[in-house]
Amino acid sequence: MNEENKTPTAEEQIKKAVEEQLAPYKQENEILKAVAEMTDNEKAFYKSLTSDEQKEEFRKASSEDRQKQIEKSKQSDEVLELSSGAIIRKADVGDSVFDVMKAQNKQMAEMQTQLTKAQEDQKQAFEKAEFQTLINKAEKEYPYIPGTPEEKAKTLQAIKALPEDQQEVMYQNLKKQNEALASGFSSLGSTGMDTEDDPNAKLEKMAQKHAEEKGIDFHKAYNEVIQTDEGRKLNKEISKSVRTVA
Repeated sequence: MNEENKTPTAEEQIKKAVEEQLAPYKQENEILKAVAEMTDNEKAFYKSLTSDEQKEEFRKASSEDRQKQIEKSKQSDEVLELSSGAIIRKADVGDSVFDVMKAQNKQMAEMQTQLTKAQEDQKQAFEKAEFQTLINKAEKEYPYIPGTPEEKAKTLQAIKALPEDQQEVMYQNLKKQNEALASGFSSLGSTGMDTEDDPNAKLEKMAQKHAEEKGIDFHKAYNEVIQTDEGRKLNKEISKSVRTVA
């Protein structure tokens, strides 16, 4: 009788039936064994897989290939950069923890933005008040100096940024010039010097031109031009004229 057509014995039939019944358990045991041999990172990644095909492919992959899959997933995974600079990946901490951290980070960022804005507003308010003080000073102490109160306030602002010894010279010059103009003399009293030849006026004109060319404020421009050769020369003339008038 042909072996292929041979009727299975009762023992063979029982063995086959048992194998068929045990097959699912055997497969499950193999899966559990494969998962048990994985590292913690591999287990976490395996658990995140959604399809049976993906899980089977990952189980059968070598340790090196598994690591490549994990790294590739992390690169495309959603990440969060904390204010401290730390990088948090959703795949590492899980969806719920990641969402909480993301919300907290957003809240902290908003608070920081509000704080920065408040500080900037406070700074602007202080600068505005300080500038208004200089305007009041210019109107009260130097009413005869040519220019608007705002322009004279910018001059005072620029002088305030100079070294103290230079500040004193400039303030004395403005005072003498204001007194001379108030008395009906030309700029700087009895020197016969008209406004165009006034070194202080020249210095201010240089600063104004420099500010327009560079797109900077008068305060910064004044400090820059006074450090040039021409600016130093004019400053010396101013110092000399102050001593002469005094």
